[in-house]
Amino acid sequence: MLSQLVRPLIRPQIELLLQAKSVHQQLRGTMAEWLSYMGVRADVNQLKAHGHQIHVSLYVDRPDQCSEAEWQKLQANLQQEPCNNNAIDLSYESMDPSQQRKVQRLLACIIQAGNNGYDWPMLQLKLQSLGLNESLCQGIRAALKVPGQSDQLLQHLDPSIIAFVLSKATYIMLMDSKIIPAEAKILGQLYQGLTAQVEP
Repeated sequence: MLSQLVRPLIRPQIELLLQAKSVHQQLRGTMAEWLSYMGVRADVNQLKAHGHQIHVSLYVDRPDQCSEAEWQKLQANLQQEPCNNNAIDLSYESMDPSQQRKVQRLLACIIQAGNNGYDWPMLQLKLQSLGLNESLCQGIRAALKVPGQSDQLLQHLDPSIIAFVLSKATYIMLMDSKIIPAEAKILGQLYQGLTAQVEP
């Protein structure tokens, strides 16, 4: 739902940036505003054009839904962990085959929960538009042929993999502009699976 609320605002913001007398000031304010939609208070303190990208440096305050104790623990963990700018984020390609199969089946469960019937070519195009590669799409297609229980699939999953599935699940559920109870149930299970594994 957040995506549907924010996307219509992007084009007007781009027009404002193109007409702004101070692009730095306008873009800093725009980025801080976008983050505020997610309950994150941020101060952008550096912007620099870098090739086809914009390098951004910012300070982020404690998000609204993060407790003070959680925020302190996060900061302590960051201080203890060596900074590695070359670290690679978890991706589907970096998972082992057994984890990939669980991801395929979980995403298939979400699609099954929201669709009584679907046209695969159209669904594949939508999935690819969300950044899912050909291998993952074909794995989902195979998983759709059998029913799956999301609560069983969530057992013994690494929290980072649940987070990966959660990010894709939200967009998949919003493809038809609504989230029905069956989808909301799986979404809740994903959140519960994630929080259950990160709680002390």
